Amino acid sequence: MIFEQLKNPHRSNLILPVNNSKFVSKCWLRNADVITLDLEDSVLPSEKGSARTKVKEALPIAAQGGADVFVRINSEKENFYKDIAASMYPGLTGIHLTKAENPWDVMELEQIISELEKERGFKPGSVLLHMGVETARGLLHLEKIIAASKRLFSINIGQEDFSRNINVELIDGDELVIPNFLMVITAVAYGVLPVGLVASIADFKDLDYFSRTVKNSVKIGLKGAACIHPDQISLLNEGFSPPKDQVELAHRIVSIFEESKKIGDGAIVLDGRMIEKPLVDKALKLLERQKEIDDFQAYKDTMVAKHRET
Repeated sequence: MIFEQLKNPHRSNLILPVNNSKFVSKCWLRNADVITLDLEDSVLPSEKGSARTKVKEALPIAAQGGADVFVRINSEKENFYKDIAASMYPGLTGIHLTKAENPWDVMELEQIISELEKERGFKPGSVLLHMGVETARGLLHLEKIIAASKRLFSINIGQEDFSRNINVELIDGDELVIPNFLMVITAVAYGVLPVGLVASIADFKDLDYFSRTVKNSVKIGLKGAACIHPDQISLLNEGFSPPKDQVELAHRIVSIFEESKKIGDGAIVLDGRMIEKPLVDKALKLLERQKEIDDFQAYKDTMVAKHRET
């Protein structure tokens, strides 16, 4: 999917090993906004070579449910170039680079992708980038990393690797609030989507804990997150969507504002509260987000129904 044509809200991102044919065959039915085919942590070192050979075939399978499809590549040089070359085929939305630490690695990746776009018939600049910041050095270089590529669409702090790198144990999620908030501020300044969670996603069975983590992540401005189990997807889709009561209030604010313009009344009051322009702008932005979600969900539903019939 080309995101300029229909905006993907990127609430949920299902990460799965590309060499697990069972997972790949069903991933398009899971209702994730994004699917990431993994060549990195979920693939054993001894299997990385064979996993690369499965990417080309897996891409159109993952894409048929309407999700954007990324491939998570290894940052180590012995796999880096091979992973990119194995990923640049039809069905690809973008490359997910892990352990981004400096702008030079990003610029190198940008150049390689540009060359492969030309060589393999992609529209120039169409392949997006997602960056995972997983070290203290990466966080310190965050602004330079974000500014290094025009392809960069989204970015996250890698919970497990980052906490291990700074020698902090993940207990309740408070440990990662500050680095994630710094990332949110920097990403928003550059028009990049900040995603992720403030706690671990490893315990996929504790859905109550996962749901609380999503709520805490929303509070600091994160817009979506990755998961490793299909049961987590609905919690991400719901948690990173505007609450129904906020949507209803936003409709009321916009409605009363429009009505006041018609009658020339500058004093707008709703439920005993003055409605000023910043509040109206916030309501309009929330309704725009909800429309993006509704439109994209309808698109995914259509794509799933279409491919179930074939």
